Amino acid sequence: MTVFSDEGRPASSPATPRAAAKNPARRTRTLMLLRHAKSDWQDSRLDDHDRPLATRGLLSAGQMGYYLRSNRIAAPDLILCSTARRARDTLAIMLAAWGERVRTRFLKSLYLCGGDGVMRRVHAVPDGVQSLLIVGHNPDLHEFACGVASTGTAAALDALRDNFATGTLARLDVGAASWRDLQSGGALLAFTRPRDLE
Repeated sequence: MTVFSDEGRPASSPATPRAAAKNPARRTRTLMLLRHAKSDWQDSRLDDHDRPLATRGLLSAGQMGYYLRSNRIAAPDLILCSTARRARDTLAIMLAAWGERVRTRFLKSLYLCGGDGVMRRVHAVPDGVQSLLIVGHNPDLHEFACGVASTGTAAALDALRDNFATGTLARLDVGAASWRDLQSGGALLAFTRPRDLE
């Protein structure tokens, strides 16, 4: 996994980026949203940004990775992840179980930034990226996903609108020719909660 700071400088050996589509304007873009797994609140001395995962969160992050692997869901071209420990740990465990190595940027600006903040990060993604995963928090991801997802099965849309629980993954197809054009109109392909994998 290649790690980038907010400024985009590599912090480890860069991996070879996935090949961009020849004509990204003609392809549907894939957007995945993962809320960090359940975190541990036992140590009240810790800053919120530094809270680790609870045992249940460790298990559900691994389960999500195995789910993605067993269903042969393609890894994204790029991952944007909050710098919060619980988000970073969720991603690391999930990727290990998924068996994927993906170019990743850790952004402090994704830490409790609100739905509008998530949208700003998405709008800044290069057009050569066809598929994107964002690992973040609530209420940010819930607000953002509800604003973007317009179509899908009634059950999936109802589940999304009801709650974006910890460890949940939403997968959407978005038809924007450029990430900076994304507003709404996304198709919710799947809304997978940890309890769905038990």
